Amino acid sequence: MTNQLALLISSVALTKQTIRLLEEADSDYVDQDYLGTLRDEYDEHVQTLLDYCQVLINEERKAGGLPALPFDSLVSGP
Repeated sequence: MTNQLALLISSVALTKQTIRLLEEADSDYVDQDYLGTLRDEYDEHVQTLLDYCQVLINEERKAGGLPALPFDSLVSGP
């Protein structure tokens, strides 16, 4: 399950980085209305991934197989 958790966290980071890059792109190449729609959809996607990460972390901790990890702040962060 730890591999699954690592993949989910990587997906969150990649999703956030994609939005950040699009926001920094020249507005001549990125439609700002589309970017707003995409950002909203990605925010929802990221929140779903973070919620699932938290579920996996809680399950692993209950089973005694997962100590406090540094990426907990990512899962419970803003």
